[in-house]
Amino acid sequence: MIRNLELYKVFYHVAATSSLTAAAKELSITQPAVSQSMKQLERQLGVKLFVRSGKGIRLSAEGELLFSYVAKGCDAFLEGEKRLKNILDLNEGELCIGATDYAIRFYLLPFLSQFQNNYPNIRVKALPMESDEIEKGLLDGQIELGLTEKVASDPGIIHCQTVKVIQDAFVAGAGFAYLRSPNLPYQLMTHLPLICFPEGSVQRKHLDTFFEKMQIRLQPAHTFAQADLIRQFVTEGLGIGVLPQDYVLSSIESGALIRLQFSPELPERKLCLIHKDANALSNPAKTMLKLLQGEAG
Repeated sequence: MIRNLELYKVFYHVAATSSLTAAAKELSITQPAVSQSMKQLERQLGVKLFVRSGKGIRLSAEGELLFSYVAKGCDAFLEGEKRLKNILDLNEGELCIGATDYAIRFYLLPFLSQFQNNYPNIRVKALPMESDEIEKGLLDGQIELGLTEKVASDPGIIHCQTVKVIQDAFVAGAGFAYLRSPNLPYQLMTHLPLICFPEGSVQRKHLDTFFEKMQIRLQPAHTFAQADLIRQFVTEGLGIGVLPQDYVLSSIESGALIRLQFSPELPERKLCLIHKDANALSNPAKTMLKLLQGEAG
């Protein structure tokens, strides 16, 4: 068995071009080096691979047989090199990002648009996921980057950085206009129909923690996992909603909803960008990571 695969590489180029000179040019080595490699391969195999003539060289019958197999391997190697270069040059590839509905709507979209304009041949998938699912998706290899409202539980494995601050707001429909007053006390919430995210969600845990410090126990009238449903119920006058301010800003500005001014404001939450070791990321993921971190245009 020939241990030096470089000899087969030289053989492939000589056979494909029927020329020592052309093969040397393709391989960026000297013609004597090509000739020496072919002599070494023939010596190790114990067979004549080429027939020399006045017109140059051609494959012997044994050389034709060997070339039929070597060509398959070399063609596969060359195709692999081509595919790899395309990926490194961002001319092909795939990127999967897991993100909450909030992150997609109010943070990720402009970055996706910029990335797609710069690298149109990369297939980008933004997978809507709950915050608790995103870290698991990262560890399982389902996604390479995550945008979550939950800080990574294992900073030794998962890198985490804050990319956006989220301010939650209490909003209500016109039927609650009598609450349009500054510095409302939170004790009012025990008498008002609250509409919020369900128990166990990142948003609800944040809300419960705050109210526990205020020594107030929340008993929501309705809970929904979708922010749009909360907003819809609030708009219909069915209660007081608590939602990220970004979700309801246009409704507040149009007068469809009223922002209630409780004091103090709810503490801010964080939208976090999470990923594994950057060196282990695919080239598309590394490029998107730099974009999200503000390191690339």
